[in-house]
Amino acid sequence: QELRLDLPALRRVVDTGDWVSTDFHVHSGYSFDSAISAEQRLRSFVAQDAAVLVATEHDRIVPMAERARALGLQREITVVGGAELTGMVRSARAPAGIGHLNAFPLPYRPGEFAGGMPAHEGIRLHQVMAGLRRLNPDVVVQLNHPRRGVATDAADAFFEHLSLGERFNPGLPLDNIQNRSLIEAGEDGVRDIDFDLLEMANGGDLAQYQQVRADWLSLILQGEYRPAVASSDSHHLHQPAALPRSYVAYRGAAGSPVELDRWRAAVRAGRIVGSSGPLPELRLTNATGVGGGVGDTLVGHEFKLSLTVQSAPWVNVDQAWIYLNGRVIWGGAISPGETLELPIQVEQDSFIFVEVYGDAGEAYTALAPGHRPMAFTNPVWIDADGDGQWSAPGLDSLPLAL
Repeated sequence: QELRLDLPALRRVVDTGDWVSTDFHVHSGYSFDSAISAEQRLRSFVAQDAAVLVATEHDRIVPMAERARALGLQREITVVGGAELTGMVRSARAPAGIGHLNAFPLPYRPGEFAGGMPAHEGIRLHQVMAGLRRLNPDVVVQLNHPRRGVATDAADAFFEHLSLGERFNPGLPLDNIQNRSLIEAGEDGVRDIDFDLLEMANGGDLAQYQQVRADWLSLILQGEYRPAVASSDSHHLHQPAALPRSYVAYRGAAGSPVELDRWRAAVRAGRIVGSSGPLPELRLTNATGVGGGVGDTLVGHEFKLSLTVQSAPWVNVDQAWIYLNGRVIWGGAISPGETLELPIQVEQDSFIFVEVYGDAGEAYTALAPGHRPMAFTNPVWIDADGDGQWSAPGLDSLPLAL
């Protein structure tokens, strides 16, 4: 039976401007734990109005871009080939495994095992990354759900075991015996900490997000910044793709396909906002009138911070939190469309990021079950003395409450 509906023209209510919506972690039936076909996955992604799909099937590289072209969707979305490496074999070198990590772009090689997957079983994380970079020097490696969450086993969460059975403690220095394996270089010169991106938000698990945020802040405060991303990790139709999603500040030609070199450069620079609905715009302006946003570095000691949040009418936003060097310096009410301005003074090199939250109303819950409106930015950096070198504030700035 065919039913035709007379629907009014859709009207965009939020202008995302230069922000390109991306899901860095999404699955289809190519993965052993998903039954959704590749065609259904691609259609669901377009229906979510997301722009860049990073194909990350478990332990195999697949021709997802070809599937998109066969459906005529190549002008709707840009597909980046990749894979999620799960390393399920335990060995003397990695008795607790390697957790889960994404790698992209990876070329699909139909004549090779698993589409051309590199070796990743029974070895340490740094050996996996070294092998990936030999395969593709431009590869981006993302550490997925590094903490145990609602849907994550401890073995799949790298920071729960660091491959050797010892949990990462964000309150201790990286050279402490408990954390030291992260910074010990292998024979290839690569360390376990040398991934490129950190998946800070995975699905709707806010408790897991807050755990990983502490890890992320610990790394930044010790001079090991990794851009934070938000991903859906969707395996099924009842888990919406691109929710949460990452907005990448992309300054290229409008429309699809996205220019991947420009997009990847913005990703590596941390010009990213993670979101399950709201879109915060964070800017700093120094005393000379020079301004910048997420991923930029500004010089000076005195700044004006401005924060504006956009959201659709069904996405509630009512509070914001502003962090300076990992500590909350402002928290309070904010409304969509309102611009919050705040003076900032620093004596040392610093970084600022923000979070916004809202309650899940009836319409939002119907559209995004299991989620709550929230968003976070990556940092804006402050070079206080203008020497061109950003110095990490040190672990003493990490609040124990995190």
